[in-house]
Amino acid sequence: MMQFEVIFRLPGYCKQVVAGLEFTLFLLDNGEVWFCGQINQASGTVVNADEFGSEPLINLSQVMRDHNEGEAPPFVEISAGYSHAMLLDEEGKVYTFGAGDIG
Repeated sequence: MMQFEVIFRLPGYCKQVVAGLEFTLFLLDNGEVWFCGQINQASGTVVNADEFGSEPLINLSQVMRDHNEGEAPPFVEISAGYSHAMLLDEEGKVYTFGAGDIG
């Protein structure tokens, strides 16, 4: 018989989960996106959640705020491919990251 266990306790209600080859994204009802795993960038570098602290789960929205002068829009939908991800904000803007060379 299959057994299931809780791996992460997210800080809110999760309304969408998507996964790529080695990463998973979680969209919370407050518009924040959380990330775990690792994803290859087009430049050949690898973004690994472990680089952002001891927790295997990071608040990607907070990382965006830290790098964009405190700005990170609320997201309404997320999607993932083999090694890339797309985030749709409430104004219809699309944000992408990852390699994107396979999809």
